[in-house]
Amino acid sequence: MTKSEVDHLEIPHTDQ
Repeated sequence: MTKSEVDHLEIPHTDQ
């Protein structure tokens, strides 16, 4: 996985 992918997994983006 790339750093970006891991970053997305660690940080849950709740954009509502």
